[in-house]
Amino acid sequence: MRSQAHLLEIFSSIQGEGLLLGKRQLFVRFYGCHRTCSYCDTPEAVTAWQPRGFQPDSFAFETGNGADERIANPVTAADLLALLIAREESAGPHHSVALTGGEPLLHAPFLQEFIPKAAATLGPVYLETTGDLPKPLAQLPQKGIGWIAMDIKLPSITGDAPRWREHAGFLAIADALPAKLFVKVVAGPGLDPADLEKAVELVAAQSPHIPFVLQPVTPQEGTAPPAEQGEFRDWCRIASSRLSDVRVIPQCHKLLALR
Repeated sequence: MRSQAHLLEIFSSIQGEGLLLGKRQLFVRFYGCHRTCSYCDTPEAVTAWQPRGFQPDSFAFETGNGADERIANPVTAADLLALLIAREESAGPHHSVALTGGEPLLHAPFLQEFIPKAAATLGPVYLETTGDLPKPLAQLPQKGIGWIAMDIKLPSITGDAPRWREHAGFLAIADALPAKLFVKVVAGPGLDPADLEKAVELVAAQSPHIPFVLQPVTPQEGTAPPAEQGEFRDWCRIASSRLSDVRVIPQCHKLLALR
């Protein structure tokens, strides 16, 4: 039986985070996430915040004609590839396909089939992940993933339980892959420096040369304002004491009001 996945949307836009900031990408947003981060900007993807057993019966496919088309869930790898090829032909060229969510690695069997197909047709994919699911990552093909954007979730920022062991296991697997790996840490008011130091320690223990991005939390309705400039200087100092490539990169797609 072919693997299937439930999606939330497919669209063309500009990458607004991390090391591929500014690159045009085709985005595939998967439904489902096992985390409940307080700053989440895609709450409709969080499994715990939906009715028990919920899965979306359709997803939005950007046609470029001013209105999205609704397409039935779930999709097969062949279905998804055909849609991406169609969007590439109508809106391309794009730098790469971004797999985001939600959490794409909750669909590991689907990705095992999809990634080689996508890489052969559209080039290596960009995997955006919470970075705490090492076993599903290990199931993916060695080739076909060009970039891994790995989050390390700081408990004092997410309001969620710490998963340091899972992050460490994920780092070890991701760093051994041919993909270009970088780590992203969302930082903002209430950050416990001990959490940041732990994240830096995990990355440095794997390799001090893995790029490390501090991403200012984008305030959601009812949340605290961004951190002060002085706080980011302090956080950069902490990270730079152990790591060779530390950057502060905000969510630029939010600043530009991009999708």
